Formats: sequence, structure tokens, C-alpha cells
Amino acid sequence: MNPYTGKVLTVQNGTLGSPYLGFSSLYVLYDSAANSIRHAGYVSVIHRARRRLTFTANYTWAKSIDDASSAGGDKNILTPVGGQTDGQIAFGGTRANDRSVSTFDQRHVINGTYIYDLPFGKGRQLMNHAWKPLEFLVGGWTMTGTMKWVSGFPYMPYLSDTNQLGDITHTARPDLVAGVPLVNPLWDRNCPTGTGCQPYVNPSAFMRPVLGALGSAPRTIDGVRGPWSQFFNASIQKNFNIGEKRKIQFRVDALNALNHPVFAVYPNNAGGADFMGAPVTTPMTAAEYNTWATPNNQPLAATAAGTAQLNQINANIATFRNAAGILPTNFFTTPLPKNFYGTAAASYDITTVNGYKYFRLRNAYATNFGTLYNNGTPRYVQFGVKLYF
Repeated sequence: MNPYTGKVLTVQNGTLGSPYLGFSSLYVLYDSAANSIRHAGYVSVIHRARRRLTFTANYTWAKSIDDASSAGGDKNILTPVGGQTDGQIAFGGTRANDRSVSTFDQRHVINGTYIYDLPFGKGRQLMNHAWKPLEFLVGGWTMTGTMKWVSGFPYMPYLSDTNQLGDITHTARPDLVAGVPLVNPLWDRNCPTGTGCQPYVNPSAFMRPVLGALGSAPRTIDGVRGPWSQFFNASIQKNFNIGEKRKIQFRVDALNALNHPVFAVYPNNAGGADFMGAPVTTPMTAAEYNTWATPNNQPLAATAAGTAQLNQINANIATFRNAAGILPTNFFTTPLPKNFYGTAAASYDITTVNGYKYFRLRNAYATNFGTLYNNGTPRYVQFGVKLYF
């Protein structure tokens, strides 16, 4: 009660667990405390020059766990991006609830390099005494390259609304549905991303939590990561001596020489981790009803038959509302059907209770949820001339 005005003070649900009632994130934004741990194993192989070939290879297996990392490996930083604060601790949760694999964690990293002097030309195995013009063209070349294979980053799902927990968006998390595959069974390698392609992450593995409750999904999900990425950069060069001390080098460099696409499920807005916003909870309007009736050849709300059907739909849902007309907090906490991404909202029968729920959830669903992000790494070829003096 406000002692000056006599009015009742209201506070956000999420602040009830906060040290400062009414301020859900005040202590979080200025709290730099966190905990992290990383274990790794490393194997390296070096093959020194033999038959003019030198190569190195190394493999790192690692696991990083923390309760506060926010940005992903695509940003290479540990600060919030896009207004996303990340942890349930911002809503009065515990750090234990936020403990999971780091957003920048990569379980497997393989690197390799090579240098190979081609065996043609003066002083080499073949064509040591070749015709001068021929030796000039094919002799003395050296090839170099780097290779890298890396596993993907963990997925980081969240709601675009706050689930009435506080005032920080892109922080509340959905519930995780047990027994449902995290990687979408309908995802097709031949249609990895883009309009009409099924998302990589299965939307049916998640559902909206009870209104005002913390979602059960971990901060990051170790069980679903982006696909492996592979990179190959190659170079070929040849030196031409100019006198005793100077030389000129001609070279061709190719970055991403094999033009491999690089896909990832980045744990921020760039990766489309928004599951959905808050579904509409008020009675269905005539305009909303018509968006379902038109494609289903049902009478529009302007007709008597359409008005009757709309009233019946709202009456069906009204049985769940309390005296104040409010739906139960768990009304939209329902598992999603298969192929939720590929099913239009109007395809659900809103004359049934479940169809009504799916209709409104599908309209709140973020259609880029779980999709792979192509970072657009092109093949880049450059020609160069270097002068050594």
C-alpha cells in the first residue's frame, strides 16, 4: 500500500524472488559473478619435411560449462547481444538453473596444415635438367593449405516475450518436451535452409511454460548443435630469382577453395532462437475469425451463420475462463503436433479446443525458429605478386 496515495502497489511476478522487490534485474545487471570450468584433451602430429612434404594435424576435444556466457562463437565475445540477457537469474531463478554448456562451446576441433614442394624442376626429383622454357612453366612450384573441421555450437532457445516474469525480453525459456527428438526428423539435407525448408531444430520438442513460470529448457542445449563446418584454404606459389639477393613470387590463393557452405544454429537473434511470442488470450474477434474462415470456405463473421459460429467458438473457450474472464495460466502449455512449422494456422480446426490453441500458438510462433543460419562464406580467389629485396 502506498502510504501517500492509499493505492495498492503492484509488482511484476518475476520480482518476487529478487532481493529488490519490484526490480527483477537490478542486481543482475551489475553482478559480474559467474562460474565456469573447461576440460580439454589435445593431440598433435607433426610430419617434418620428407620428399618435400611437411604437414601438421591436431585434434582438440573439449567441454566448457558455465552459468553466464551470453554471446555465441560467431561474436567471439561474452557480453549480451540484441538486448538478450540470457539467464533465469534475471527473473529470480538460481545460478544452478543457468548452468549448462557454454554458448561458445565446440566439442570437436580438427586443424591441419601442409606445405608441399612439387617434385618438378631444377634441384627436384623430376625434370631436374628439363628444357628451360618447360622448367620455367612447371618447375619450382610449392603448394600450401590449411584445413579445419569443427562441430557446431549448442542451441539456445528462448521466448520473445517475458512470460510475465519481468521486463527483459529474449530471456525467458520454453519448456522442453521429454521423448521428442531435438533435431527435426523432417529436416532435409537437400533443403537445409530457406523458404519452405523445415527447420533443423524440432519446434515440437518445446512448448510454452505455464504463465509466470520459468521454462524447463536449459540455457543452452548440448543435445542439439549446428552441423559440422569444414574449411579448406589453398595456395600455390613460385619464386623467380632476380640476381643473388632478390626474387619475385607469383601466387594464387583460394579461401574456402571447395566452396563449402557453413551452417550454424547461433545462440542469439541472428540464429533465430526466438520460439514464439505470447499468444492472444482475449476472445476471438471477427477479423481474426475471418483469417481462419476464408481459406476453409466457412461463413464469414459478417453473416448470420458466421456470427453464430464465432460466438460458439468463444463460448467453448469461455468455459475455461474464471470470473474475471482470464484463462488458466497453463491453457497454452500444450505439446505441439508434428510438422508444426509446415502447418498453417488456418489448417487447425478452431471449433475444437485443441485446434483453437494450435491456431493461436501457430500465429505466435516465430517461423525462423530452429532454422540454420548460412553465414555466407564465399569462395575467394586472389592472384598476387610479391617482390623480395
